[in-house]
Amino acid sequence: MKKLFILFLAVLFLAACGSDEEDTEAVTEKEPEQEIEEEVEKETEEEVEEEVEEETQEEEKTTEETTKEAATEEESEEPVEEETSWDDVKNMNNIVGNSNKDFTELTDSSPSEVRNDNTGNWRYITISENVDMEEYALSYEELHMNEDEVHFIINFNYNTTTMLNNLDGLLYLDVYEYEDGEEHDASTLASGVFLKSYAVYPDGDIEEVE
Repeated sequence: MKKLFILFLAVLFLAACGSDEEDTEAVTEKEPEQEIEEEVEKETEEEVEEEVEEETQEEEKTTEETTKEAATEEESEEPVEEETSWDDVKNMNNIVGNSNKDFTELTDSSPSEVRNDNTGNWRYITISENVDMEEYALSYEELHMNEDEVHFIINFNYNTTTMLNNLDGLLYLDVYEYEDGEEHDASTLASGVFLKSYAVYPDGDIEEVE
């Protein structure tokens, strides 16, 4: 009886060992399959990542091209601004000289305020010279005129009053007959007979205005 029991235990032990070996073989046999599955999954993930990256690059490229095209269209739609020079507005047939003489050669005096001037921008100066004021106009403007000011140059030699006024970058001169004592009040200044008018350009050209 004892021998049979020992034999029974031996059979169970052998059976258990056999089962462990089969399990080990089963595990060993499954490992290559798991590795293949992992490799397939890895390759699939890499392919998906590559596809996503390619799609993103394509979208960025398309967006960039669209932006460039839109910018090009906007530039083409913008009107071309043509530069206008003073030569384009001059009447060359009426150019009578150039304002290139120095006003300090005539006098060192400074303009005075005009009595009863409500604007506060009127100034006058007197000279007694045998000269044409339009030839000294640019020099006088640079020396004495501020923005929005209107100046009057009274020449006792010619008995004329020349009014200077800068409008939009162009210096206009209106010449009047001088009336005795007109310089003493704003209401009488430049009240004489109108004689002629000039436009003096920044480059010095003097155009007689008809």
